[in-house]
Amino acid sequence: MKSIDRNSLYRTIKRSTGFHILLSLTVIFSIVMAPLAQTPIQKPGISLPPGVLVSVGRANAITKTKNLQLNLTATKLEDSASIGRISGTGNLKLTGNLTVASGCCARIKFEVTRLNLPAQGSSNFATENFEFCGSKTVNITKVLNANQDDAFFTVKITNPDPWNKVTIDGPLTATFPTADVVLAAQPNVPIDLTRGVDVSRTFTLSPNTAGKLKVEIRWSGQATIQAKLFKPGQQVGAATNGVTTQSSSSGSIDLVYDIQPADITSGTQWGINVLNTSSASVTATGITFRVVYTIDE
Repeated sequence: MKSIDRNSLYRTIKRSTGFHILLSLTVIFSIVMAPLAQTPIQKPGISLPPGVLVSVGRANAITKTKNLQLNLTATKLEDSASIGRISGTGNLKLTGNLTVASGCCARIKFEVTRLNLPAQGSSNFATENFEFCGSKTVNITKVLNANQDDAFFTVKITNPDPWNKVTIDGPLTATFPTADVVLAAQPNVPIDLTRGVDVSRTFTLSPNTAGKLKVEIRWSGQATIQAKLFKPGQQVGAATNGVTTQSSSSGSIDLVYDIQPADITSGTQWGINVLNTSSASVTATGITFRVVYTIDE
């Protein structure tokens, strides 16, 4: 049996241990660096959002009023008037003062009717009865919820007693909520425009009916922006004419336009174009678009 050289054995073990340590470090380094090698570093920049403005819901409800004139006579036992379309949630109020112009005391029935959209009949929204002599202050308040708006409403007064030949008249005021349709760029990513560069946006009216448009354009910096609004059928671009044009270096432009009947029949797609017309090399940063569409009642 050969004797074992202790020094030789020690050197062999040392070399083997060093090799395994080196191999382990190499494996660990490969695992750590692998994700970095697979994910390239992105260059800084801004990705422009799609050029379409879409509905982002309703704005806070605003209040509108409409004056109504109703009267009853000995031969006309009922009268009605249209409140109009209500497109928001909140309180529907009827206020005014009815006077017995001829006769003595009377009973009067008030009915508010909801005309379903589209044409699917009607339903009673509110009913109240009043008894009075001389004159009577009317104050009716009913709450419209999300399942009851987006419809036309009418009010009717009735003399339920044909034998009571009275004449009643007086002004009423209908106060009701409505809501603006708001459109904005989605995803809502602000954009930058350098001098001489323009960008366009398009949007669709729904419902396609008479009303008023207010296009709100906002940006940061001292750049001068030219903004144009285009109706259906017009070519959208910086070099073409729209229905209205404004320029400003204040960081804010509002384009306001009353929708004409001819605009509705021409289509539903509208357009906006903004151009950086600065004389110096100034960038308009963080440009945002918001369209408020107020529907005529």
